[in-house]
Amino acid sequence: MTSAMRFDPSFPSGSGPAAARPDFNDEHSAQLAGQIYGVSRRNLPPLIQLLAFSTAARHLNFTRAAAELSLTQSAVSRQIGALEGMLGVALFQRHIGGVALTPVGEAYLSQVRSGLDTLESATKDLIARERCSDVLTLAIHPTFGTKWLIPRLAQFRKLHPRVTINLVARHYAFDFAATPEIDAAILYGAEDWPGSTVVQMERLMGEHTVVVCAPHALGARQRPMVPNELLGELLLHHSTRPSAWQDWFSGAGVESLSVPAGPQFEHFDMTLQAAKAGLGFAVMPDFLLDGEFSDDRLIIPPGLPRIKSRHDYHFVFPKGRGDRRPVRLFRMWLTEQVRQFVISAL
Repeated sequence: MTSAMRFDPSFPSGSGPAAARPDFNDEHSAQLAGQIYGVSRRNLPPLIQLLAFSTAARHLNFTRAAAELSLTQSAVSRQIGALEGMLGVALFQRHIGGVALTPVGEAYLSQVRSGLDTLESATKDLIARERCSDVLTLAIHPTFGTKWLIPRLAQFRKLHPRVTINLVARHYAFDFAATPEIDAAILYGAEDWPGSTVVQMERLMGEHTVVVCAPHALGARQRPMVPNELLGELLLHHSTRPSAWQDWFSGAGVESLSVPAGPQFEHFDMTLQAAKAGLGFAVMPDFLLDGEFSDDRLIIPPGLPRIKSRHDYHFVFPKGRGDRRPVRLFRMWLTEQVRQFVISAL
């Protein structure tokens, strides 16, 4: 007779939430279990016997162990009896009030539990690796992600539908060893990444910055501006790039100055909206400004130069992860996207 299948969400040793397994309550099923869970090594008991022993030892009660394993009390007793017969020792002392482990049983239990824990951990790790094998967690500057990367991700998804990309916000270089959940990063900055000996950095592209403001911020001015004039204006600052204005002035030929203080904003998007609202002048990477001039709320003041930034954008990943399929596929795709973007910007 075919043994019935039962669902038991409490079944240990790595069964998934939708696991089904045989009912070993009858003698035929118990024999079948020995065939299923047994192995060729003669001194290794079937797994069902070890599970019955470990569970009964935890409860010190065959009935409660049977309930947890979805077996009958007699099936648990038979499995443990078969294990004791194979070992040639008594693992439990039976008495009217219940059972107790023998000294041999206590010593054996410690080793069995360790083995079952190792088997369960290995199974869970394997399942997790398989489920996550096509997931790429990417750290990225929020505005770069919003303005440049995310609009292009549909193309990547079309090419590689099985790869899932998760984005997390980062403004600065970080230690991959302290954040093992992150596979790679795209960030702006110098080539001084923490733990640089164990990460691989690949330059993606540079950037240029421009000054932007609301049209009415120019007042009645009719002629082109010169960089020095900005020193008398309210300058909007980006807190994660505190040297942005200093770098722009230096690139524009205005040296040895103290940049006037002004309101600070954490994200480029905030700085951009503040400029559109007429709060002051902002310095922005020009490639983040696509589509921002269509509503006539933002302009680049005539006469002010486009300045190359000091640093570049890099793709960074731990050296041991470069061969992971999602990292490898994304890296190849990203390189091509940057190539096309750079050509179009010429």
